[in-house]
Amino acid sequence: MKSLYEIARIKIEQRNFYEAYHTLQRATLLELEEKAFSKLKLFTEGVIHLMKRKFEEGVTNLTDVIKKQEVGDHFLPMAFNYRAYGYFCCSKTKVNNFFNFLRLIPIKGSIR
Repeated sequence: MKSLYEIARIKIEQRNFYEAYHTLQRATLLELEEKAFSKLKLFTEGVIHLMKRKFEEGVTNLTDVIKKQEVGDHFLPMAFNYRAYGYFCCSKTKVNNFFNFLRLIPIKGSIR
């Protein structure tokens, strides 16, 4: 169970979202219902919707992930980044999204 989670996490870090989604589907088929799997699955579904040009669905999934802050600090900047891309593609540019993303990334030499 832990190994499937780690494989999915590594695939997401490598930006291989289809493979991560497939790994999370395997966990579902093995009936390993755990919150960690559902959290990452929602995140990967959101990104895959964006890749399939289903921007509204992708933005909705990523907004749910961000509001609940389910994926942890490591994937949260990616969620903001991909949601901003989805808004941009929907012509609903949200400058606030960009600034939230920038707050999460440490800048070299910053005094934060």
